[in-house]
Amino acid sequence: MNKNCFIRNSMIRITPTLLMTFLVAFPPDGHPTVLAQDVESAQITARSTPRKPTGNPPKAGQPIGLPAEQPADNAAIEKRKLELAARKASRTAAADAARAQEQALQLRSLADMIGGAIQDAFNPEPKVIRRAAPVPARIPQVNVVQRNANPQPAEIERRLGRLQAYSRVTQDWVASVCGLSDEQTAKLAANCRQNVEMSQNNWLQKPRRARSSLSFGDTFPINFTLQPGAADDIDLVRFSKPVTSLQSLLTVEQKEAFNAAVAERRQFQVDCMIDQIINIMDAELFLTMKQREHFQKTLPSRVKGLQGQSLSLSPYTDYYRQSSIASLMQSGDHLNVLTDIQQARAQEFSATDRNDVQNINQQHLRFRSSESAEQWQNRLKQGAAIQRDRVYLACAVRANYHRAADNLSDTQTRHLMVAARGVAEDIVRAWKKQTQKAFNAAAQRVAAGGQIRGDFLFLVRVVDLALIDQNSIWRHTLAKFTDRTGHAVRVRGEARRKADAATIVGFLDRELWLHPDQRSQLANLVWECVPENGVTFNQSTIHLVDVALILLPLSRMSQQDVSMLTPTQQDVWKTLKAHFHFTERTAQVLNLANGRSLSIEISR
Repeated sequence: MNKNCFIRNSMIRITPTLLMTFLVAFPPDGHPTVLAQDVESAQITARSTPRKPTGNPPKAGQPIGLPAEQPADNAAIEKRKLELAARKASRTAAADAARAQEQALQLRSLADMIGGAIQDAFNPEPKVIRRAAPVPARIPQVNVVQRNANPQPAEIERRLGRLQAYSRVTQDWVASVCGLSDEQTAKLAANCRQNVEMSQNNWLQKPRRARSSLSFGDTFPINFTLQPGAADDIDLVRFSKPVTSLQSLLTVEQKEAFNAAVAERRQFQVDCMIDQIINIMDAELFLTMKQREHFQKTLPSRVKGLQGQSLSLSPYTDYYRQSSIASLMQSGDHLNVLTDIQQARAQEFSATDRNDVQNINQQHLRFRSSESAEQWQNRLKQGAAIQRDRVYLACAVRANYHRAADNLSDTQTRHLMVAARGVAEDIVRAWKKQTQKAFNAAAQRVAAGGQIRGDFLFLVRVVDLALIDQNSIWRHTLAKFTDRTGHAVRVRGEARRKADAATIVGFLDRELWLHPDQRSQLANLVWECVPENGVTFNQSTIHLVDVALILLPLSRMSQQDVSMLTPTQQDVWKTLKAHFHFTERTAQVLNLANGRSLSIEISR
């Protein structure tokens, strides 16, 4: 059993993207009903009843982050009413907090029981670590309300600085490609300041609710430039044309230069997106170089609506919005280049029905505490059969690739497919054994914790297909028939590395508004940051692909390395790095909601 198949239980041991997810409905006993997907979100959801924010919204022209000025003629009676209302709200909030704390502690106790059982059974080393701050004995309700109802000054300042840096870099890009006069530059700067202020004021006036996930803020790298996203508020391009405020400033010749530069940048972004899509497909289908070249030509006409999106085969939105490319693998004459085995594997991916137990690409098997032991065993048996077929088909696409890349004979290919049966049995047997061990330990701990009432759901990860390439049966058989120089593996690895580097430069271009010569210089540096065979994602990081990619240059390139950037572009570079604390192997995400922490392993 691959130790990366399961996530080590952390302080709360449960989050939506970890091993287990709980939905606990407390019976009607005077307490609020809580449907929670993790311990801390249950605590905050229960105690954070939405309340109408006090004070007036910021007025136009007023400094961002400062409260609006109150009228000077407030009557004493009105002031007294406000004081009484505040005291009443405080008492109610304190009562809510006490009840929520009690429920959170109950959930945490249950999490400790089952999470501990899972850890004892699998004892993995995590790739992504999520922790929640411990629940204090007494929670100051005022602080909690302020944290969830209104952004804090540091958060306001960070967001404003992010918007301003991005706005300045887009202004410089327009001024450079259009040759703006000083007067035009001053008018454009004034319009951009107004857009930044409007975006910030609109954000401040939105209701601030407790977040039950680890979702990143709207100025977080990748998330910031998703379309639509926060960057759209201050962007100077809409539908490949200058926005109205910019269009009115430009001469006919300047508009032509602007449109040409935008078209070139748009094509570059499409090319980078195609590289990313091909790598996503290759991770499952093991594409030959001829197939990769075919998709480079045929995919651009089929990706309308995907530009500026975060792409995935199995979208997951707890961190940021993702769009599925599964439909690109389902039908179309561009798929004629795939073999029958690759097409069979491609058909197993679905953009919609991700919860069906028969869906081969689902990430978890689902179990409920209310089910009997016999039901658990039947579900596990059914899941094992699905996983066995899943592993076998994944072996088949690998054999298919080596047949083409290493010129294997029919007999040699059949030997690989016979070995694939043994690999599937070997991997699934270990997975089933460890899962059963976790079941037994979990059942014992749940029985010992009988004070917890209600039904809950927990999830068990499916087999990690990366185990195939580590399996001794597979590696031994492959070594007998393939080129011992590793030519096929090296060719595929180089292609993946090149595509990863292009994808990363595309992400950086969204933020930095690079000129063509800057992209070329940056591409060489980014190439050196990418692992030799491209970036490999495990089950724990698969939903953070874009962030994991952009972490490579941010963690390994210094300010001196990016000397080709302009001062305004370097300011944006600094704002990107400021979201993380880097160590040699990990990047700690800073300033997550509700005091959470998230550590992402940096690929090597």
